[in-house]
Amino acid sequence: GASSGQFSVAVTGSGEAVSTQSFTVFSSLMIASFTPTSGFYGIQVTINGTGFVPDASRNQVTVNGRPGRVVSATETQIVFEVPNGATSGPVEVVARGVRRRARDPYNITRPPVVQRFAPASGAPGAEVTIYGQYFGDNAHGLHVRLGSAECQIVNVSPTQVRIRVPNGAPSGPFEVSRQAQGSTRSGGSFTVFAPLAIRQFTPARGPSGTEVTVRGTGFSPTLNNNTVRVGGRPARVIAAGDTELRIVIPPRVSAGRIEVAVRNRGSTQSSTEFV
Repeated sequence: GASSGQFSVAVTGSGEAVSTQSFTVFSSLMIASFTPTSGFYGIQVTINGTGFVPDASRNQVTVNGRPGRVVSATETQIVFEVPNGATSGPVEVVARGVRRRARDPYNITRPPVVQRFAPASGAPGAEVTIYGQYFGDNAHGLHVRLGSAECQIVNVSPTQVRIRVPNGAPSGPFEVSRQAQGSTRSGGSFTVFAPLAIRQFTPARGPSGTEVTVRGTGFSPTLNNNTVRVGGRPARVIAAGDTELRIVIPPRVSAGRIEVAVRNRGSTQSSTEFV
């Protein structure tokens, strides 16, 4: 129960003397806990306890015998990095020549690995399956992003993650991360198409054989990837771009909505009829 301070020596009949120098009493070295309790190389771990030296260079931390870099230290907390090549095992701290071991081991867990994904393109709302390893068996702590857009996780297993492409996501690689395990990116890029929609068409009326320009988003510039029907009858597509199609009104159509289907992108129809 002694505290830091000066020594006082009293001799009966001779009086009392006080040292000019103070003695510092350290708290005993003890590890109370550390977080996170698992992760991969380079993860920063915080150790809580007592008796640490408030100088990072005077504390030593090992994971199963392999030393980790101490980032910062106070008397009650140490932050260190899990060293490369470490294996699961005990966490130990050495301070002022005293060694203490944490009650629970630190578990080395690998970051996710992305091998491939399918399909390679789609519009917002499309579902994509990402294949790989170390995804875990639940969605807790698992994140998938396209650019800065967070993807909704539909289903997850250790080797597959099925996600839904979010609105506003850009084309690019998928980034998959799991809390305390690290992150990885896909080798290939996912192409995000604009949502399939018909904005307008002109002219709005005419006989069979009339050429009509359909404007919107999400069309395919590959002619044969677009299928168009007017009033339920197939219409010939004579030109195609991302935002515009030119079609020919088929025979025996009196009136009807224009429907556009694009391969692997779904279908949509006009809000008004061609008459």
